[in-house]
Amino acid sequence: MALNENPNQSPFNRYGWLLQQNASIYGHRGRSIGHGNQPITQIVDYIRDDLDLSIESSSSRKFKTNYSSQKYLNSRIRTYLRGEKFITETIQDKLNLNKATVDIARFYFLKYWSEGRSLRGKNILTIATSCVYLACYKDKVPRTLKEISDVTGIHINRIRKWSRNISDDIGHKSEEVGPELFVERFCNHLNLPALTTKLAYKIASKAFEHGISHNRTLTTIASAAIYMAAYVRDKKSLSKSAIRLVTGSSSTSISICFKELWEKKDLIFL
Repeated sequence: MALNENPNQSPFNRYGWLLQQNASIYGHRGRSIGHGNQPITQIVDYIRDDLDLSIESSSSRKFKTNYSSQKYLNSRIRTYLRGEKFITETIQDKLNLNKATVDIARFYFLKYWSEGRSLRGKNILTIATSCVYLACYKDKVPRTLKEISDVTGIHINRIRKWSRNISDDIGHKSEEVGPELFVERFCNHLNLPALTTKLAYKIASKAFEHGISHNRTLTTIASAAIYMAAYVRDKKSLSKSAIRLVTGSSSTSISICFKELWEKKDLIFL
């Protein structure tokens, strides 16, 4: 089935129009990605290929615009393709993300770009990275800011700042996730036994369910749950330093959260 297209609009407006006509835009409209007339992968791939052609055929009637300079348009297109490539060829492999999560990140990135916002003075790789961070939460495969920062070389504070900006701009609303979604990956990195991992998952899940340590970050709760599980099963504590290196939570935060969880152990182990 061919994608619906309005060739009379400028590329920025045309792609925004194309997205709205062919896919459900996740956000304040109350709809979700992947339930429109076309799969989101097909739409994003179509537009990316379309942009590749536009650089080669900038004189084509299809790409004539009201902008005073075709050079400016091509610069924006190259900027978009650079960010898209960073998502699909760098971040995806290093974070071991599935295709569905990557497609959501590409969608967010395309939506932000297609609305014609100025990219002057902005780091396009930071924007692309922030879209990946949001997509991971949306697809319930969250990654920590530290994990993403380590593989991209972009500072945590910049990712945090741009994630908030992009979330507001595109109407993104994250799915509610619990700390247990971090546990299995952290335990794998720590080479913990399956039973310890299972117990840590239960502790984190119960803590989230009952609002224990609700003022702590999800990664801190997950870290404390792992620390507690190792302590309960082996009667000795796993090094907080070892956990800190994997999760990014400070040893102090882990200790405080562990104390809060331990005080509610009767509720957790019901």
